[in-house]
Amino acid sequence: MIKILKDSWGLTKNNLVLAYPLIFFFWIITMLLPAVSGAEIRSLKFGIIFANIIGLVVVFWSGWFEMFAKIAVSYKQDNKTARKKEYSFVLMKEFLPGVGKNFLSYLGGLFLYFLLFCLIFLLAGLLGVKLFGVPQVPENLMAVFSDKQALYKFLSSLSETDKLIYLKWNMLTVSAGAFFSLITMLWAPMIALCTLNPLKAFFLNLKLMLKKPLQVILLYLIYLGANMILSLISSVAGSNLLLQLIAITVMFLFILYYLMLLFVFVEENNESSCDSRFDCVG
Repeated sequence: MIKILKDSWGLTKNNLVLAYPLIFFFWIITMLLPAVSGAEIRSLKFGIIFANIIGLVVVFWSGWFEMFAKIAVSYKQDNKTARKKEYSFVLMKEFLPGVGKNFLSYLGGLFLYFLLFCLIFLLAGLLGVKLFGVPQVPENLMAVFSDKQALYKFLSSLSETDKLIYLKWNMLTVSAGAFFSLITMLWAPMIALCTLNPLKAFFLNLKLMLKKPLQVILLYLIYLGANMILSLISSVAGSNLLLQLIAITVMFLFILYYLMLLFVFVEENNESSCDSRFDCVG
């Protein structure tokens, strides 16, 4: 596992071209978000913009993850060495074929992802009602939770019992979110590396987790630790443009490294978890 951690960083450094699609994607999304916030939720304009954003996300996933998959497969074929590869913009040629190959799979995966998310939080909600009861809810819920002063005033007015109920609900919600992110952590690499069937990829993802629980927990702890560090850097950066630039650079590097780590980990355990889709399609 230590070798995978080390080699994934080497592969990331040698393939920084992976950052270009990510930067371009963030740039497009940043341009579209103001249009979404300025549109009525029930309007046709909102529906069209929202559908375009979903389509862009799936297109991005399909092509970008194909690039990671190619690197992970090449790494394994090169006897697991992270020696420098002269990929450069040649690797970018994998993007469009990846879109054509993976688009429907990641679109279906996104739909299943949303359903699983709703199911887990629905079950968490039912469990919370049974264990803790229904917390006191303000009449103007959205207004209170969007205003710090109103939220502080509302929380100050709660009894100790209600505050404890809110604390328990918060812990339950965080736990449900952590569980959801854990059981879907290897889903995207499974689609790109193993099978175009998103449902089968999810179960292969669970199968690998059960076979390699300690390694998976380590990967998840890296994810949590890095998020804490990135949050700290962002809070320290404040309005300082230089520090903000450093924070964004660190964030991008971590995204690249962590995804490379997941793809290499899945491909490393390919023989025991699935048959490589690259071997099947050539």
